[in-house]
Amino acid sequence: MKFATSQRVLALTFLATSVFLSVTAAVWRIAGWMSPPLPVLGQLPDFELVDQEGQIFGTRELRGRIWVASFLFTRCRGVCPALTEHMRHFASRCLSASDVHLVSFSVDPEHDTPEALRRYAREHGAARSKWTFVTGDRDKLYALIREGFRLAVSDEENRVEEPIVHSERFVLIDRDLNIRGYYHGLDREALQRLCRDLGRLVQESAQG
Repeated sequence: MKFATSQRVLALTFLATSVFLSVTAAVWRIAGWMSPPLPVLGQLPDFELVDQEGQIFGTRELRGRIWVASFLFTRCRGVCPALTEHMRHFASRCLSASDVHLVSFSVDPEHDTPEALRRYAREHGAARSKWTFVTGDRDKLYALIREGFRLAVSDEENRVEEPIVHSERFVLIDRDLNIRGYYHGLDREALQRLCRDLGRLVQESAQG
């Protein structure tokens, strides 16, 4: 009974988030030209990882695109499923521009092989044309997250549900690999702001 109640609460949360983002998506184009440019909060270094199809994927494929990054691992029993669902709802409501992309970075590369990521993507209805899952060398991934994205990540093997502690933030990146915003992936208002800022960034790129 407790599990069923939790599932209903989670379903209602996703429904509320979906409705919330639908309203936001309807006005993001207007918000784009009414607001000043987003600040540049940092720049990512070049990187090269492997996607869920086993293909090389990195800054060469992302340069010239606007994209949103997230962080997860497939054996996570904590926040990752909710983060993935919120990202999926965000994608369905706010990604109207054809070159806007989603990239989810595994923080558990020893377990998250391309095959594991491909299975996870399929289970969560992630469209390959819009959403890439990447893995690779652990040290390189952790350095990219800490020094590039400026976010925390650490191993906590004594924790059952979250053996790896990682950021719950979504990160907005522009066509030149500049970080333009951080957003809490479980907060509806933050997701609304991400949707709005994405519109601003698309508008900014079109004008530039």
